[in-house]
Amino acid sequence: MSSRPLPAPTALARRPARGRGLALPVVLVLLLVMAFAGLLAARRSATVEEISNNARVHQVAWLSAESGLRYCEAVVIDSVEGGGRFEGVIKQRVGTTTIADASDRNAAWSRIANWADTSAVLITAPVAGQNASAALQGAPAPRCLAEPLADGRYLVTARGLSAGASFNGSGQLLGGAEVWLQSVISPEPVHFNGKGYE
Repeated sequence: MSSRPLPAPTALARRPARGRGLALPVVLVLLLVMAFAGLLAARRSATVEEISNNARVHQVAWLSAESGLRYCEAVVIDSVEGGGRFEGVIKQRVGTTTIADASDRNAAWSRIANWADTSAVLITAPVAGQNASAALQGAPAPRCLAEPLADGRYLVTARGLSAGASFNGSGQLLGGAEVWLQSVISPEPVHFNGKGYE
């Protein structure tokens, strides 16, 4: 047996291959970019959901306050006109202490104790039954106060709460949403005098 020498390596075989081992780092960088993109998409989705939930909670509180305001206005009108639409117990809750305007320091609406269930001036609007909006189901009942103003008009203040509203011991809102609305009811027509309404 004769042994033959092996052929000498060619110049092409001596050169190291370019690009060898480059695929793994490129794939890892692409995976990292895709992971960050997925993380940002998930974070954005959570933010959009939170904004949507906050808008819904606020809308429920707004509807509750609007419902309470309209109910209290109806109670005041019935009281002033001597109607029989509401029970005397509810009409007696219309305030008797006259205030100058909504910013009066003696206004009942500005004292949080008057919004407690045991308050003698608090009017709670009913929401149960067929007249209740589906959005208000599960939310606390709308509440309102009516106070006479010095000029014969009435200030009506309503407080609407969302479902899940919670308070601390002094009545401050801790969670959920609340909306406050006010209106003034006048037994006489209101006229604009060029500067304001009288």
